[in-house]
Amino acid sequence: MAAIINFSHQEKTTHNSHKFPFTLKPTNYGYWRSMLESFLTSHNLFGYVDGTIPCPEQKVQVGDATTDNPSYTPWISNDAHIRTLLISTVSEESYQHVLGKTSRAVWQSLERAYAPNTASHEFFLKSQLMRITMQGDEKPIDYLCRAQQYATALANIGEPVKDSDLVMHTLAGLREEYTGLKGSVLGRNPPISFNEIHSLLSDHDYAVNKTFSPNPQALLATAQPPVQQSLAAPTSPNLEQLQQQLQHIQLAASQLGYQLHPNPPQPQAYLGSRTSNNNRSGRNNRGRGNSRGSFTPRSRDNGGTRQFSWASTQNTVFGHCNRCGIAHIPSQCPNQHTQQPRPPPQANFTAFSDAASSSGTAWKPDTGATHHATPDLSSLDNSEAYSGNDSLLVGDGSFLPIIHIGFSKIYSSNKTFNLSDILHVPTLKQNLLSVQKFCRDNNVFFEFHSSYFLVKDESTHTTLLTGPSEHGLYSIRLPQFKTLPKVAFTAVKASSDVWHQRLGHPHAQVFNSIVSYCSLPVSNKLSKHLCSSCQMGKSSKLHLPYSTFRSHHILDLIYCDVWGPTPSPSFDGHRYFLLCVDHYTRYMWLYPLSQKADVYATLTNFITMVERQFNTKLKCIQSDWGGEFRPLASFCRNLGILHRRSCPHTSEQNGFVERRHRHVVETGLSLMAHSHLPRRFWHFAFETAVYLINRLPSRVSSNKSPFEHTYGRKPDYSFLRVFGSQCFPYLRPYNRNKIDFRSTPCVFLGYSLTHHGYRCFDPLTERIYIARHVRFNEHIFPYAPSPTPTPPPPSSPYVSIFPNPPPGFPAEPPSSPPPTANNPSPIPSAPSAPTADTNTPSHTSSPPASPSPTVTQPAATRSRPANLRQNPKPPDRYNPAAYTATAPSSLPVVPTSFTIANKYPEWRLAMLEELDALYKNGTWTLVPPVPNSNVVACKWVYRLKTDENGKLSRYKARLVAKGFHQQYGVDYHETFSPVIKPTTIRTILSLAVTNRWPLRQLDIQTAFLHGDLAETVYMCQPPGFVDPNKPDHVCLLNKSLYGLKQAPRAWFTKLSTALIQLGFHGSKTDPSLFILNSSGLLVYLLVYVDDIIITGNDSSTITNIIGRLHSLFALKDLGQLHYFLGVEVTHKDSDLVLSQRKYIADILHRAGLADCKPISTPMSTSHVLLPDDSPLLDDPSRYRQTVGALQYATLSRPDIAFAVNRVCQFMHAPTENHWSAVKRILRYLKGTTNMGLWIRHNTGYRLQAYSDSHWLTDLRAFSDSDWAGCPVDRRSTGGFAIYLGSNLISWSAKKQKTVSRSSTESEYKAIADTVAELLWLKSLLRELGLDSGAPTLWCDNLGATYLTANPVFHARTKHVEVDYHFVREQVSQGKLNVQFISTGEQIADIFTKPLPSQQFDFLRSKLQIADRPELAGAY
Repeated sequence: MAAIINFSHQEKTTHNSHKFPFTLKPTNYGYWRSMLESFLTSHNLFGYVDGTIPCPEQKVQVGDATTDNPSYTPWISNDAHIRTLLISTVSEESYQHVLGKTSRAVWQSLERAYAPNTASHEFFLKSQLMRITMQGDEKPIDYLCRAQQYATALANIGEPVKDSDLVMHTLAGLREEYTGLKGSVLGRNPPISFNEIHSLLSDHDYAVNKTFSPNPQALLATAQPPVQQSLAAPTSPNLEQLQQQLQHIQLAASQLGYQLHPNPPQPQAYLGSRTSNNNRSGRNNRGRGNSRGSFTPRSRDNGGTRQFSWASTQNTVFGHCNRCGIAHIPSQCPNQHTQQPRPPPQANFTAFSDAASSSGTAWKPDTGATHHATPDLSSLDNSEAYSGNDSLLVGDGSFLPIIHIGFSKIYSSNKTFNLSDILHVPTLKQNLLSVQKFCRDNNVFFEFHSSYFLVKDESTHTTLLTGPSEHGLYSIRLPQFKTLPKVAFTAVKASSDVWHQRLGHPHAQVFNSIVSYCSLPVSNKLSKHLCSSCQMGKSSKLHLPYSTFRSHHILDLIYCDVWGPTPSPSFDGHRYFLLCVDHYTRYMWLYPLSQKADVYATLTNFITMVERQFNTKLKCIQSDWGGEFRPLASFCRNLGILHRRSCPHTSEQNGFVERRHRHVVETGLSLMAHSHLPRRFWHFAFETAVYLINRLPSRVSSNKSPFEHTYGRKPDYSFLRVFGSQCFPYLRPYNRNKIDFRSTPCVFLGYSLTHHGYRCFDPLTERIYIARHVRFNEHIFPYAPSPTPTPPPPSSPYVSIFPNPPPGFPAEPPSSPPPTANNPSPIPSAPSAPTADTNTPSHTSSPPASPSPTVTQPAATRSRPANLRQNPKPPDRYNPAAYTATAPSSLPVVPTSFTIANKYPEWRLAMLEELDALYKNGTWTLVPPVPNSNVVACKWVYRLKTDENGKLSRYKARLVAKGFHQQYGVDYHETFSPVIKPTTIRTILSLAVTNRWPLRQLDIQTAFLHGDLAETVYMCQPPGFVDPNKPDHVCLLNKSLYGLKQAPRAWFTKLSTALIQLGFHGSKTDPSLFILNSSGLLVYLLVYVDDIIITGNDSSTITNIIGRLHSLFALKDLGQLHYFLGVEVTHKDSDLVLSQRKYIADILHRAGLADCKPISTPMSTSHVLLPDDSPLLDDPSRYRQTVGALQYATLSRPDIAFAVNRVCQFMHAPTENHWSAVKRILRYLKGTTNMGLWIRHNTGYRLQAYSDSHWLTDLRAFSDSDWAGCPVDRRSTGGFAIYLGSNLISWSAKKQKTVSRSSTESEYKAIADTVAELLWLKSLLRELGLDSGAPTLWCDNLGATYLTANPVFHARTKHVEVDYHFVREQVSQGKLNVQFISTGEQIADIFTKPLPSQQFDFLRSKLQIADRPELAGAY
């Protein structure tokens, strides 16, 4: 191939200087292609487009070296120039089809869009051409162009139409009036071509109009008076022209098969000829005005003009004179001078009777008037006196005075037309309507016909108004309205603003009508300013203009919105769904959600998925500004995605997706109504609706479906089936023996989104099968109501041994029965179901009715005096039963046995779900019992799962093995399993917040079931569910199960092995921390049984690790960290707030102190807690349960650490005083429920520690003289607080193990404990890849401070254990820096002694304890 050189500047200028008089539109592709192909060929450019000049290789091989191809860059430049030429001829509406980066790609994309070479397109074009028909009002030229367009389109796809075939199809579609022409054309030899048809049709129409058209009437609004002299005879040249025209017309008529005949003469109307736009010749001009402000007279030029009778030209056509009936033209008639010319009838308005036209009820459209004019002032809605000097010029040259000027309206059923600047001219006879002004003010146009006229919309061509033609004029008639009586006012005129206020602030249109009809005495013109009172009282939404935004590629803009909540959760526990819609393709994605908090994780995963699938970056997201979308702001900002948000309470700005919501919901409800499915299957119906809508043609995409527009291929409609119908999936792989049925009747619940298969729901086992081999019975709907009883359903693999409560069992249900919203629907009938086993449980049984309570008479009491206020509401007392479940009393009571749970369908469904999960996981194998083997029993444990707000989310049943039946060395050995330390959690959170790393939360579903057992363990079959074929068998456990002693260890071993394979290594300081540190990449993973926190400095790596873990375990990505181990994590900008609001509220409720009075400090400074200081509690379990719960509350509340430590010292024998101290802590928590631990982002990595101790040497300060008999151990309480930067990560408040003989010794022991914690934290930070330097330890005791640096071991320190002296070693080696701090600023004082409220509040603020709403904001 020859070398390619760049186009010169002159060549490019020549190409660009060619201006094409057209642009490519959907209707002119053939013309555009032929013109562009000719232009490109003439300039030797078409080779780039058709591929004959292909793109050269970028690199070429020259010998053994590879070098740049000198032709590559010029080819790219030339091709870009040609591509620019092509795009410059494409209209805006066709630009969406421009694809590709080369000129050939652009050419081919437009060819695929407008001339696709497909069988369906070819069939469409040929069928349209064969069925082409000339419409009733269609012109011949339009009809022929339409036929030519089909022929051109077929030629563009390589299927040209023969000219003879095109002629036949065109003639076949002509109207009946062309029947004679068809016969003459078909009989011609040789046959005519398609190009000759137009001339024949034109000649035919000309002859027919001249021959058969009725005599035209005078159509002008006015006509000039009769001329005084007679008509002048035409000159000889005019006669010769008329004769030639007559011969041509007669010849054309004979060729078409017509013969011209004379018509009897009729009365004729005479017209005057017009010479120019502004001149009227031979007639009197009617009233016209150039403009509103200047009505100047127009020049009149009557010289050189004459009138002629239309009858003369008619007689010329017919060949007979209308004077004497002889065959000659009127100019040659011998009687032309003897017959007086008839004066033409007057065409003015005065020629009509008042009965035919009333000035008050009709407007006459006038094409020569510049303004509307009326003689009737009452026809104006509002008017004002005209004070100008202008007049109205009429046709006779006179000027008519203008008295008023105003406006009015014309009302029709389709639109209200405005008539502005109407001139009130009392001397006029009719209402004149300026056609040009009317069209301009109302965006319409007139269409005049012989007997009527139409007013149509300029943009849509919709007919808005019609009117008749009467007496030669068009007329717009208005309905008659009864005129309101005018009101005479004697009061002084007031301004329009005052009248507006008097009338109660009416609408401007109503106000103007009142002023006009009632002639209110308004002193000034109507005010145009905005009334603030009207806006305050009647403000409403404005009309939003149609959006002009146009996307050109997929992922240019994604609309998102959340729908919900539903009154009842779906089958999978969902209450919401997230809908994402692509603006360019209209393709939709639907994601069911359990809660709105899942939006962030779902949407981030969605963005990752679509960007990977379509190999392009998402540019813009539009949503509302709800709380679920607010966390996306920083995410989108980091990725460079524009997040467009609608204004608050302005859902119409997000109407694109709101309308899709309606479409999806209405389609889904229609599917459910047709199939009679219960409401709990709503999300399957909505997913199916989205699946179907994506495959339906769309008008905005040239009748392409969103699926085809997105993926470039047509959807497979043969795959579709009727939603909710009966189906029979192939289930042989699930059979347990050879005589099981190969299938079972199921319900079709839509299409799998991850498989090319169907979702089949078994109503008996509540199980969903994904199958490809499915047979459908699309006329039967299992959930449809049946009037006849249905046979019982077939038996399930597991059979409940308690289908109903046994005889004699108490019938009392729990105090709060489960809500009925979540009840599973009744099992539908199966037409061909086999007979069920008698042991099959009844899934439709309802809870037994509770017996009527016994009514007891209250004890007689004295009436309360009326002058005394009522007793306050008594608080809820302590309820020991509340500690058996963590749910508030408003939730259903958790059953304690299978017998109770089996009475409620919610718990039966939960047990079936658990068994299904165990069966899928292959947890056990049924084997015959082995003699002398230890068989472990099992039981059902029931829990109510709630969200962070305490609302019921789902019922959970767990099958738990009774591990206490296991025998050491027989079926278990090691049982220890590490859990993450709270200090490690706070350290990782502080690092993540400081570095602004993402924090993701994961949950391993049925975590213990993933562990592999090394021992042989046998277990009984689940209570209530026994295999009917193997009732005596036992379960040989293949996988771990909850309750087994080795279950936690087996799961941790399984998880740690998987993480090590992913490149992690376990931490030596905290075995539950796993670290990935490779080439600057840091990822930290915290494990607490089945809850996982993952963070790091690379988001994509974190997402990749989550995906790999998901492939190994049943993992649920909970998105951004928000609720972990009962701790609420609230995000505020870049900070975090850790709080336990819900957990504390539960403690208060269970202790009966939900309505207690708050207090400012958790512990009194004047009361000392001692053993046996008051009577023992009757029920010590209440004390122990409450204090045990408070210990966990210190995870995020260090301000109660000392108080909780004190009350924990009396767990063995709590007294009334001790319980009072616990209640004080609860009252303090009541007032500080919203407080939490604040973790800041603007901090560093330096470690600091505050150490203190409280030396109990003199107890007199805490009690009275009776102290000497108190058996106190005299040991000190030590405490410390350790900060990483400014974030508190570790603290302690505990009693020292030995008695101290001095305050210095006590302080020194506290320092030693603090140093031990510091060394552990330094080791942890070192493993995390951070170097914090030498930490600083602040102590408020000078003796202890000096002792840490004093190398002399003297008598004062001999009694101190040697192991505490490792502090000196750390100080001497420069690894620790001990500094003195005053007691007033010692933060650790809050961990060693009770403090007054002022000092307590000060030190609490130093602990970074702050109010949650203040920091996190109200959500």
